[in-house]
Amino acid sequence: MNIGIDLGGTRIKTGLLHEGMIVAKSIVDVTDSGSLASELPGIEKSIQDMLRKYETGKEINGVGIALPCLVDSDNNLILSDYVKYRDAAKLDLADWVNRTWGAGLIIENDAKAALTGEMQFGACRGASNAVLLTIGTGIGSAVIMNGKLLKSRNHLAGNLAGHMCIDYRGVTCNCGSTGCAETIASSWALPERINSLHPIESSYKRETIKFNDFRSLFEAAAKEDKLALKIEKDCLIAWSAVLINMIYAYDPEIIVLSGGVLGSAGRIIPYLRNEIDKCSWLKKNNIQLVVAQHPDWAGVMGAAWLSRI
Repeated sequence: MNIGIDLGGTRIKTGLLHEGMIVAKSIVDVTDSGSLASELPGIEKSIQDMLRKYETGKEINGVGIALPCLVDSDNNLILSDYVKYRDAAKLDLADWVNRTWGAGLIIENDAKAALTGEMQFGACRGASNAVLLTIGTGIGSAVIMNGKLLKSRNHLAGNLAGHMCIDYRGVTCNCGSTGCAETIASSWALPERINSLHPIESSYKRETIKFNDFRSLFEAAAKEDKLALKIEKDCLIAWSAVLINMIYAYDPEIIVLSGGVLGSAGRIIPYLRNEIDKCSWLKKNNIQLVVAQHPDWAGVMGAAWLSRI
């Protein structure tokens, strides 16, 4: 039995993995986004509740935690601050895990954990070379090459697709760089994108304060809203550019798309498929483009699976 914990910005997901299946899972809301220390009691309680209900004397073999930041998983080090959980790097999470469950700890970047989950149990099972792209509040990514998670000297490789520059004359990103993909095609950038296009008359613009997410954007585009169609097209072009950059860099056999945007996969996948076939220098359909099989739980599954080692 292995425990997986996926630390999201607004929700924390936990699960018990046994023989390749999640036998129990739980979601708790984040109460203090500035402090992971304040969230640990709630995480611990949710896991203990699951163990009391579903555990049958099985030993906890390991605990995996997926974090939305750069991670040195070989040394269990958190390398960068995230906009939330800024105290995470200062916490002795290994000690907390050992005291609570008598098990070892593995920490990993959340996108890498999600790709591991999809590789072991989901959409890219059996693949040796794969890319995961998560699209939502931001744009995250991870890469598997020759059957192994891609790791690099500074743990950047394959992890920062959202901060690839695709418009060097663009606006400043929240990371400090210019023209990152996230400035065009992430949900955090939607309000500014909408307001910057004010000359286009749109019912969507009038609702932007209330509805500034991809679901409402694609719903408005489906109704031929002019502003929504413009922003939708910009997002599709940006995501295509990111995917083509990832193809040139990592030469995957399969690309897995995940994240909140997949509720509109019917509008997204055909466009991306066409752009990949046009621009990747490869034969048509050389690369599979698929939707994540476990978009909500791959991070938990991957973190738990990694902790077994």
